[in-house]
Amino acid sequence: MRVKNIAKLASFLVVLISFSAISAKGQDFTNIQWGDVAGSDFFLLGDSSGSTFNPTTNQAIVVLGYFNSAFNVSENATDLQALFDNFTLLAQAEIGTGYSGFVSTSTSISTDGNPAVGQTPYYWVLEGVTTYDLSSVLGVSEYAILSDSNWGVIPTGAAPPAGQTYDIRVVNPDTVIYGSVENGAGFGSGNLYKTAEAVPEPAFYTAGLGVIALLVVQLHRRRKVA
Repeated sequence: MRVKNIAKLASFLVVLISFSAISAKGQDFTNIQWGDVAGSDFFLLGDSSGSTFNPTTNQAIVVLGYFNSAFNVSENATDLQALFDNFTLLAQAEIGTGYSGFVSTSTSISTDGNPAVGQTPYYWVLEGVTTYDLSSVLGVSEYAILSDSNWGVIPTGAAPPAGQTYDIRVVNPDTVIYGSVENGAGFGSGNLYKTAEAVPEPAFYTAGLGVIALLVVQLHRRRKVA
């Protein structure tokens, strides 16, 4: 009896595994190739001083993703909280693991019902962090947001085994939404894209003004007493 039960369980597991494999096999997916194009010319990523990022002395990550369709990235480029709230992460990579300032990688996404399809991708460079989360984003001192007019939108995936290839590796991204670019300062004819200082949150200014106002009141009271 025990042997029969074990046999039944084994048969059930085989069917379950087979069903899972068939389900996974049927999912459309897109292979996103992103970052630099390895070759004689490629762009580099660095901080505002021009020092390229590397895992040892100048850490940074670049995240790939998209912003909500109704969100105006340019108008909100200095608002880190709003950027994070409206950004969907697809992948992240540490900058400079092979060559300082260089990043070239790939990620595969399932596109069955994925809202990423039809969205415009962005590279978001975050200086001084190794993970992407709210506290890391709000804590960065510098960052950059890049895109390219030739990328189009994330395509609908294709069936396995090949899937859909979506290659957004470029020699030089042509759109700097936040940060700056030093033409020809990359590798070969590539550019150097530099992060820019983060703008303090409005709450920071409010708190500062509050402290100043309090000091003025105290000074005024002391003069009255005198």
